[in-house]
Amino acid sequence: RHFFDDIFSTSSTNYYCIIGNGPASGYELNQDLKEKSDSNAAEQRRLFVKQIQMPTVASLSKSFLKVFPKEYINFIWWLSRSRPGQIKKLKDNLQSLEELKEHSFDSFIRENIVFKDPIDDTGEANVVFLKSEIFNDYESSLQLQIKESLICLGPRRVDIKDENIKNIFLDGKELFSVSKDMIEYETLKDALKKDLKKEAEYTSIDSEKISHYLDLVLESISSKDKKICFGYFDKSNTDKALVDTFLNPLWSILYDMITIYEDENDSSVKKTLDFILTQNKIVDDYSNIDRTFKNVYDLFDINQQREEYVFIQLNLKTIREAIEQPIGTPRLPYKSESLDTKISEVDVIDNIFIWSKNDKEEILIIPNYQNQELLECYLETLTKYFQENWKDKKNYFGNGELLTNIVYLEENDKIIAFKDWLCIAVDKDELPYKLKRLDVKHIDSYNIHNSQRISDFISSLTKIATVGVFNDD
Repeated sequence: RHFFDDIFSTSSTNYYCIIGNGPASGYELNQDLKEKSDSNAAEQRRLFVKQIQMPTVASLSKSFLKVFPKEYINFIWWLSRSRPGQIKKLKDNLQSLEELKEHSFDSFIRENIVFKDPIDDTGEANVVFLKSEIFNDYESSLQLQIKESLICLGPRRVDIKDENIKNIFLDGKELFSVSKDMIEYETLKDALKKDLKKEAEYTSIDSEKISHYLDLVLESISSKDKKICFGYFDKSNTDKALVDTFLNPLWSILYDMITIYEDENDSSVKKTLDFILTQNKIVDDYSNIDRTFKNVYDLFDINQQREEYVFIQLNLKTIREAIEQPIGTPRLPYKSESLDTKISEVDVIDNIFIWSKNDKEEILIIPNYQNQELLECYLETLTKYFQENWKDKKNYFGNGELLTNIVYLEENDKIIAFKDWLCIAVDKDELPYKLKRLDVKHIDSYNIHNSQRISDFISSLTKIATVGVFNDD
């Protein structure tokens, strides 16, 4: 209010104060205004939250980057994570497109040091614009093709009559999407929508929102005439190739974008995110992919080795791994492997996950293990922890200074039974629970923005740590 009074005292004209925030901060402000609407109507009338759409490949092609080829705009858009400030930074710091084309892969990386800048100045320092080291072990001839496919992030025609050229792409077949002919990306989008409509939950979600973000992703890997190549270079394990190179990374990318740019307090957004998570679980079943995503499967072109030329581009899996989101980068030797696969190998856990700011406050996490035996093992370890610390060490029944919250991420009868034992069992001291110094609660009980995203992050973090401890890493 003091700020507004100062302006009013020095100005005789009407004015608007415009404050720019990222999506999360904007939604938090909007939610705060809604909660205060009854108690502070004047403030509610003075402040309005308006969302400005993020830059898209389509908008950049008509404005800030309109002098560049469409496929190069795709590259900048992905590198920037669709952030206006980073788009400007890349435009100002990257060499000219002509110079980029002339470089070898090594000089391409070395002479454009902006690739190694952190995407967040105050965030995760390990997450840089381009994670080029994932390509370091490939031959120079393949690295050159990778570089060409980066700066031309879309389909390009390649002559493979020469066996040497063909073998280069076969050596890196997991990196590329390859097909004899291109298809319009809207054809692929329509096939996805047809397959999704078979799901019972589809009618209850915001299908227009999914369609909107599908457009953003597919257009950002398409040519100027909205075409892409869609397939795999050989016919080895087609089902797995479709899931690994397209469906799995697609749902992960959509999930990231919606959690960043939409308001999670909106119930329709939560339903949409849950639906996307379900799709990721469905596609993990490779053996049924020709039925669950039949229309997409029918478009997936395979085995072009006898063709004279093909269309080729980096697939979504490669793009997602080379252009990471700033959400942490654990240094584990099996990082590239499926987390679900690694966690399925764990049959015992004798550690608990606990965070302590000081000796008077602690949070313990109960991971959402799908393996019920592993969850039961964790709860047994947690039970033993409280038995050993109840009076002798931390003295939960002591002077009432210690505040303990046990947070779980997913409802489960075993967790409810543990809460009954810990907090309200008739043969135990109940004082800490009654005084609200000890509780077992679902993460949704915390009034935090991006609760689903935070829950997913904690889930991944605890599972990664579980695997790490199990493997002595």
